Amino acid sequence: MPSQELIIKKTFLLLLEKGYDRFSISDLQKSAGISRGLLYRYFEDKQDLARQACMHYFVDRFKMPKELVENGSMLQAMEHTARVMEAIMAEVREDLGVFNYRKYNMLYAELVLRDAAFGRRASKTFSKMYPILENAAKRGEIRKGLDLMFVRNMFWDILCRSTYCDSSISEDDFVKKVFSDIKDFYALIKG
Repeated sequence: MPSQELIIKKTFLLLLEKGYDRFSISDLQKSAGISRGLLYRYFEDKQDLARQACMHYFVDRFKMPKELVENGSMLQAMEHTARVMEAIMAEVREDLGVFNYRKYNMLYAELVLRDAAFGRRASKTFSKMYPILENAAKRGEIRKGLDLMFVRNMFWDILCRSTYCDSSISEDDFVKKVFSDIKDFYALIKG
Protein backbone atom coordinates (compact mmCIF):
# COMPACT_ATOMS: atom_id res chain seq x y z
CA MET A 1 0.00 0.00 0.00
CA PRO A 2 1.45 3.40 -0.95
CA SER A 3 2.40 5.59 1.97
CA GLN A 4 1.24 9.13 2.53
CA GLU A 5 4.81 10.23 1.70
CA LEU A 6 4.68 8.48 -1.68
CA ILE A 7 1.33 10.09 -2.44
CA ILE A 8 2.76 13.51 -1.57
CA LYS A 9 5.78 12.91 -3.79
CA LYS A 10 3.70 11.68 -6.75
CA THR A 11 1.35 14.63 -6.30
CA PHE A 12 4.22 17.10 -6.37
CA LEU A 13 5.75 15.52 -9.46
CA LEU A 14 2.41 15.68 -11.27
CA LEU A 15 1.90 19.29 -10.19
CA LEU A 16 5.32 20.15 -11.62
CA GLU A 17 4.60 18.33 -14.86
CA LYS A 18 1.03 19.45 -15.44
CA GLY A 19 0.47 22.54 -13.30
CA TYR A 20 -2.26 22.95 -10.73
CA ASP A 21 -5.19 23.33 -13.14
CA ARG A 22 -4.30 20.29 -15.26
CA PHE A 23 -3.45 18.05 -12.29
CA SER A 24 -6.21 15.55 -11.52
CA ILE A 25 -6.97 12.96 -8.88
CA SER A 26 -7.33 10.42 -11.70
CA ASP A 27 -3.76 11.19 -12.82
CA LEU A 28 -2.55 10.62 -9.28
CA GLN A 29 -4.45 7.36 -8.94
CA LYS A 30 -2.81 6.07 -12.10
CA SER A 31 0.68 7.34 -11.20
CA ALA A 32 0.68 6.08 -7.61
CA GLY A 33 -1.45 2.99 -8.20
CA ILE A 34 -3.95 3.91 -5.49
CA SER A 35 -7.70 3.97 -5.07
CA ARG A 36 -9.67 7.15 -4.61
CA GLY A 37 -10.81 5.86 -1.20
CA LEU A 38 -7.22 5.49 0.05
CA LEU A 39 -6.43 8.96 -1.20
CA TYR A 40 -9.32 10.47 0.73
CA ARG A 41 -8.28 8.63 3.88
CA TYR A 42 -5.23 10.92 3.99
CA PHE A 43 -6.46 14.09 2.25
CA GLU A 44 -9.72 16.06 2.24
CA ASP A 45 -9.69 17.08 -1.42
CA LYS A 46 -7.46 18.15 -4.32
CA GLN A 47 -6.60 21.46 -2.66
CA ASP A 48 -5.57 19.75 0.59
CA LEU A 49 -3.47 17.27 -1.35
CA ALA A 50 -1.76 20.00 -3.38
CA ARG A 51 -1.21 22.11 -0.26
CA GLN A 52 0.42 19.27 1.67
CA ALA A 53 2.62 18.26 -1.26
CA CYS A 54 3.74 21.84 -1.84
CA MET A 55 4.26 22.46 1.89
CA HIS A 56 6.69 19.55 1.90
CA TYR A 57 8.66 20.63 -1.18
CA PHE A 58 8.49 24.42 -0.80
CA VAL A 59 8.40 25.02 2.93
CA ASP A 60 9.03 22.15 5.35
CA ARG A 61 12.25 20.97 3.77
CA PHE A 62 13.68 24.50 3.93
CA LYS A 63 13.17 24.91 7.68
CA MET A 64 16.37 26.06 9.28
CA PRO A 65 17.68 23.86 12.10
CA LYS A 66 17.36 25.54 15.52
CA GLU A 67 21.14 25.64 15.97
CA LEU A 68 21.50 27.46 12.63
CA VAL A 69 18.78 29.98 13.52
CA GLU A 70 20.36 30.70 16.90
CA ASN A 71 24.08 30.55 16.08
CA GLY A 72 24.53 30.22 12.34
CA SER A 73 26.06 32.63 9.90
CA MET A 74 24.34 34.14 6.90
CA LEU A 75 26.62 32.11 4.67
CA GLN A 76 25.64 28.89 6.47
CA ALA A 77 21.96 29.74 6.01
CA MET A 78 22.50 30.36 2.30
CA GLU A 79 24.46 27.11 1.96
CA HIS A 80 21.76 25.20 3.87
CA THR A 81 19.13 26.58 1.50
CA ALA A 82 21.23 25.69 -1.54
CA ARG A 83 21.77 22.12 -0.27
CA VAL A 84 18.04 21.65 0.29
CA MET A 85 17.32 22.98 -3.19
CA GLU A 86 19.94 20.68 -4.72
CA ALA A 87 18.44 17.67 -2.88
CA ILE A 88 14.96 18.50 -4.19
CA MET A 89 16.35 18.95 -7.70
CA ALA A 90 18.11 15.56 -7.54
CA GLU A 91 14.97 13.84 -6.27
CA VAL A 92 12.82 15.32 -9.03
CA ARG A 93 15.42 14.54 -11.68
CA GLU A 94 15.55 10.93 -10.49
CA ASP A 95 11.82 10.55 -11.13
CA LEU A 96 11.20 12.87 -14.08
CA GLY A 97 14.62 12.87 -15.72
CA VAL A 98 14.73 16.67 -15.52
CA PHE A 99 14.20 19.41 -12.96
CA ASN A 100 12.51 22.52 -14.31
CA TYR A 101 13.42 25.39 -11.98
CA ARG A 102 11.02 27.70 -13.78
CA LYS A 103 8.06 25.35 -13.27
CA TYR A 104 9.09 24.88 -9.65
CA ASN A 105 9.01 28.62 -9.00
CA MET A 106 5.82 29.14 -11.01
CA LEU A 107 4.06 26.43 -9.02
CA TYR A 108 5.15 28.09 -5.78
CA ALA A 109 3.82 31.46 -6.95
CA GLU A 110 0.55 29.89 -8.07
CA LEU A 111 0.02 28.22 -4.68
CA VAL A 112 0.75 31.47 -2.82
CA LEU A 113 -1.93 33.20 -4.91
CA ARG A 114 -4.49 30.37 -4.68
CA ASP A 115 -4.10 29.26 -1.10
CA ALA A 116 -3.85 31.84 1.68
CA ALA A 117 -3.05 29.15 4.30
CA PHE A 118 -0.09 27.99 2.21
CA GLY A 119 1.14 31.58 1.82
CA ARG A 120 0.90 32.28 5.56
CA ARG A 121 2.77 29.13 6.52
CA ALA A 122 5.48 29.74 3.93
CA SER A 123 5.90 33.31 5.12
CA LYS A 124 6.13 32.19 8.76
CA THR A 125 8.78 29.59 7.91
CA PHE A 126 10.87 31.96 5.82
CA SER A 127 10.67 34.68 8.49
CA LYS A 128 13.11 32.50 10.47
CA MET A 129 15.80 33.96 8.23
CA TYR A 130 15.48 37.32 9.97
CA PRO A 131 17.09 36.28 13.31
CA ILE A 132 19.99 34.80 11.34
CA LEU A 133 20.43 38.16 9.63
CA GLU A 134 20.22 40.05 12.92
CA ASN A 135 22.90 37.81 14.44
CA ALA A 136 25.06 38.16 11.33
CA ALA A 137 24.78 41.95 11.57
CA LYS A 138 25.69 41.91 15.28
CA ARG A 139 28.77 39.77 14.56
CA GLY A 140 29.82 42.04 11.69
CA GLU A 141 29.37 39.28 9.12
CA ILE A 142 27.38 41.61 6.90
CA ARG A 143 28.01 45.27 6.26
CA LYS A 144 26.71 47.82 8.74
CA GLY A 145 23.80 49.97 7.72
CA LEU A 146 22.12 47.44 5.44
CA ASP A 147 18.36 47.10 5.80
CA LEU A 148 18.02 43.49 6.96
CA MET A 149 14.56 43.05 5.45
CA PHE A 150 15.99 44.17 2.12
CA VAL A 151 18.83 41.65 2.45
CA ARG A 152 16.40 38.83 3.30
CA ASN A 153 14.06 39.75 0.46
CA MET A 154 16.89 39.99 -2.06
CA PHE A 155 18.18 36.56 -1.06
CA TRP A 156 14.73 35.00 -1.59
CA ASP A 157 14.26 36.96 -4.82
CA ILE A 158 17.50 35.52 -6.16
CA LEU A 159 16.62 32.00 -5.05
CA CYS A 160 13.15 32.23 -6.58
CA ARG A 161 14.41 34.01 -9.66
CA SER A 162 12.35 33.80 -12.79
CA THR A 163 14.02 36.63 -14.71
CA TYR A 164 15.79 34.17 -16.99
CA CYS A 165 12.54 32.44 -17.99
CA ASP A 166 12.26 34.12 -21.37
CA SER A 167 15.89 33.62 -22.35
CA SER A 168 17.51 30.75 -24.15
CA ILE A 169 19.59 29.74 -21.13
CA SER A 170 19.57 25.98 -20.47
CA GLU A 171 18.00 24.60 -17.29
CA ASP A 172 21.38 23.51 -15.89
CA ASP A 173 22.91 26.92 -16.64
CA PHE A 174 19.82 28.58 -15.13
CA VAL A 175 20.32 26.73 -11.85
CA LYS A 176 24.07 27.45 -11.85
CA LYS A 177 23.33 31.12 -12.45
CA VAL A 178 20.91 31.30 -9.52
CA PHE A 179 23.45 29.73 -7.16
CA SER A 180 26.24 31.91 -8.56
CA ASP A 181 24.07 34.99 -7.96
CA ILE A 182 23.51 33.92 -4.33
CA LYS A 183 27.29 33.72 -3.81
CA ASP A 184 27.80 37.08 -5.56
CA PHE A 185 25.09 38.64 -3.39
CA TYR A 186 26.77 37.35 -0.24
CA ALA A 187 30.06 38.85 -1.42
CA LEU A 188 28.30 42.22 -1.81
CA ILE A 189 26.78 42.24 1.68
CA LYS A 190 29.71 40.69 3.50
CA GLY A 191 31.20 42.87 6.23
